[in-house]
Amino acid sequence: MEKNTDAKDKNKASAGSSYSRLQRILAMAGLLIIALLFVLLFVLLLTGGSTGAILSVLFCLIVIPCVVYGIKLYTYFLSKRRDEDNEP
Repeated sequence: MEKNTDAKDKNKASAGSSYSRLQRILAMAGLLIIALLFVLLFVLLLTGGSTGAILSVLFCLIVIPCVVYGIKLYTYFLSKRRDEDNEP
């Protein structure tokens, strides 16, 4: 009897996710890119990389995720407003 409930719980966990497979893959790719940028920054700092290279990596680590988040917020509120306009 326990095996049956375990299988049901497992199916609920995998089917209950609100994220699509593409969204999960893109999230993992984003995390991989951020990790690689941190490694690159660490290497540049240890090897005495140029100031321009270090600042460009810092820019990528700080500004680009903020812009992506801002775009996501903008599209969320835009779609929410469009849904409110279409309601009878």
